[in-house]
Amino acid sequence: MARIRLRLLGGLEIFDSSNQTISLSVKKAKALLVFLAVQSHISFSRDQLAEFLWPRAINDRARQSLRQAIADLRKHIPELDEIIKITHSTLQANADNIKIDLQSFEQLASLQDPHAHQEAYQYYGGSFLDGFNLRTESFNSWCEEITQSAHEQYLHVIESMSEHQLLEGNSKAAIELSRNNIWIVVGK
Repeated sequence: MARIRLRLLGGLEIFDSSNQTISLSVKKAKALLVFLAVQSHISFSRDQLAEFLWPRAINDRARQSLRQAIADLRKHIPELDEIIKITHSTLQANADNIKIDLQSFEQLASLQDPHAHQEAYQYYGGSFLDGFNLRTESFNSWCEEITQSAHEQYLHVIESMSEHQLLEGNSKAAIELSRNNIWIVVGK
């Protein structure tokens, strides 16, 4: 069972294993958690993370800011050591202890199954980290790449569901899904 759950589609919410909201006080601590969780297959050096989140800071200041962000995570997430492996030189998220709506959405959207697409459709709550941004170009660019990819997958899911509804003879539902697809493309 996951120790924390991240809702990243349509905003940013963090929940513990009992579904209680975790409030982090440092914005870049949130960004650090999200960045590591989404890329749990990668072990990042402290220098990489400091440069990524604090690109304008001098190296020592950036590393100090990273230590403060980690301290904020430790303060608000008692089980942090089970969620992120933190060593003297690296940090890496433990995917087994983190559930992320984005990853569930992507897995379901990649299947060629109408029922999986229906579930993916329900997971998609909006753009990746909608309303959350930093004054850090590298982080915002990374978010934009993920937003674009998820958005394209979402459009594919809607198109697939619409086609399935037509094949099932439910033209009204197909039209409604197509309207939703048009609104999303035009609204973009």
